[in-house]
Amino acid sequence: MTIRKRLALMTLLCFAIILVAGAGMILAEREHEKETEVQEHIAAVQERVVLLNPLTSDYLLFLNDRAEQQWMLVNGELEQELAELPSHFGRDHDALIELQESHARLSQLFTRLCEAVDTGAPEEENAKALALRDELASQLHLLSKNMREQISHLAQETQEKHDRIQSMMNYLTNVAFLALVFLLLGLLLWVRRSILKPLELLQSGTETIAGGDYERTILIDSQDELGALANSFNKMAGAVKEKVTDLNAELWERKRAEEQIRQKTQDLTLVNLLNDAVNRGDSLQELTRLLSEETKRIFSSHGATLYLLSEDRERLIMQNLALPPAMTKQLEKLIGMRVPAISIPLKAEGLYLETLHTGESRLINDPETIQRLMAEFVETAHLSKVLRRMVRKLIPQIYRLLGIQSTIIVPLAAEGKSLGLLDIARAEPFTESDLKRFEAIAGQLTAIIKRKQAEEALQERATRLELIARVGHRTTAILDLDALLHQAVNLIGDTFGYYNVAILLVEGDDIVLMATTLPA
Repeated sequence: MTIRKRLALMTLLCFAIILVAGAGMILAEREHEKETEVQEHIAAVQERVVLLNPLTSDYLLFLNDRAEQQWMLVNGELEQELAELPSHFGRDHDALIELQESHARLSQLFTRLCEAVDTGAPEEENAKALALRDELASQLHLLSKNMREQISHLAQETQEKHDRIQSMMNYLTNVAFLALVFLLLGLLLWVRRSILKPLELLQSGTETIAGGDYERTILIDSQDELGALANSFNKMAGAVKEKVTDLNAELWERKRAEEQIRQKTQDLTLVNLLNDAVNRGDSLQELTRLLSEETKRIFSSHGATLYLLSEDRERLIMQNLALPPAMTKQLEKLIGMRVPAISIPLKAEGLYLETLHTGESRLINDPETIQRLMAEFVETAHLSKVLRRMVRKLIPQIYRLLGIQSTIIVPLAAEGKSLGLLDIARAEPFTESDLKRFEAIAGQLTAIIKRKQAEEALQERATRLELIARVGHRTTAILDLDALLHQAVNLIGDTFGYYNVAILLVEGDDIVLMATTLPA
């Protein structure tokens, strides 16, 4: 049932109760007025019956026409009042019939009394006439008394009926009042449960959805307008949720695409910078420094560190230390020495060797594994055994000092041949997306390193050929073997910047130093 129909029904019930109560009260009021009128008539009858006693006494005292006329006048008024009573009580009312009969006898006795008085002069009255008059007067008083009692009975009956009507009016008033009170209470409770509470739920749901919680549904178990409104509201919330979800997905996809474009732009910029540096003829050390600075900015990290395999392929040689100067000072203060050159021996159980052998990149977020990597640094050939044991004990403190929580290690390989490793570390965990980006950068770096190594090999070969040509040119005119050898070591030392160059020859079972750049 709809709210409109329920309100209409409540209104009809209120009107029905008011109409029924009003009709009952109108009827009771009419009965009350009628009984009040009856009481007035009975009071008038009672007044005239009471008047008859003194009038009868006056008549017996004075025996004149004036007293008789007064008695007859009051009796006529009494008769008129009695004639109107049947319309209130009905003609079959026993008390009324007895009262009318008593009045008729009263009238007859007074007539007989008057006739007895008129039969003779007062001075000639005999004993019989006096006895008759006294008897009539006595009966007249007795009958008058009986009439007063009957009238009192009628008055009492009328008063009781009047009281019952008054009680009924009060009862109807109270019932109507209580009915209206209960109806109003029921209406208030219904309004609270069926209107106000659903409205509160709707308001709360609106505020919740306005706050961004589109999962909220409003449960109103009713078939009225509010129930329909709640269903419409839930449908609207579902539609808004779907639209917002689609919009968020679109925005997320757009942001992801923008982030990918930004990252690719950064990666391409880094690769271009490295290629430009190679084209300018920058050294591998300068390329490594540039790589460290740019990866530090791109990945918000300590910067990338490059490790290249030694010529014997037994060690990894660190090309750069990617730590801030302030952190480097703290580290040196902790270990009590300058950070040595790092040359990591490749051991069977080492993580670096495992990465080189598998050729697969590693994303490490485990603190224990990260400390295992740090332990491999301690095995550098530039530390004595005593210093290694001391630094190995400091690894947990070094780990806390550096604040490394995540590391990426990518192997560098070209044409199936390993060149080294590239790693990067930072305080926040890396993601798989970061790993793929770093692998792409490492791939480009591998090509650059391969190119740079090829250029350096060509340069070194050209330098050697130039050296051979110079040695040949300068020694052509020298016939003395010692002078020739001394000229050769000096040219080699000057060309390559070596501190000492020596030539030794085998003579029989001996090795003889023939020439050196060292002073004698």
